[in-house]
Amino acid sequence: MTKIKDLKKDINNTLGEVIESALILQSQNTSDKAPETEAIIDETIEVFDILIAKINDKDERSNKGHFAGIRQELEAAESKLMAKIAALK
Repeated sequence: MTKIKDLKKDINNTLGEVIESALILQSQNTSDKAPETEAIIDETIEVFDILIAKINDKDERSNKGHFAGIRQELEAAESKLMAKIAALK
């Protein structure tokens, strides 16, 4: 079973990389892509909040697949967000 602490670190690092990629794209294209990249950053922060709330849900912690599901959600969200960033390049 994944340790909660490790899962939180993975979420933070993974979504931090997405935000960093969006900021790099924004800095390279000055104001051209600013609204789109800001929307991606906002969406990333929303995903972060949702996933952390799911981890902290004490009612679900006893469910064996709960944390595996969160990890799958993280991977799916990362793929979706990175695809949006790639589409802006």
